[in-house]
Amino acid sequence: MFFLQSACPKGTGYGAIHEGQHRFCHEVDGADDCGTFDFLHIWKRETDGWRLARVVSYGH
Repeated sequence: MFFLQSACPKGTGYGAIHEGQHRFCHEVDGADDCGTFDFLHIWKRETDGWRLARVVSYGH
């Protein structure tokens, strides 16, 4: 996870970027068809905790 700084007051930060992979499967003609794809989550720090601000799934 990568933490971001922005124009927020010093030391508060803005958010974080979370990169990873997820696996999706579905059935095709009685057999599983699976693939592994990349994702990017952008988290925003709020006064009461973290909020998932954006989700990007790519590579499929």
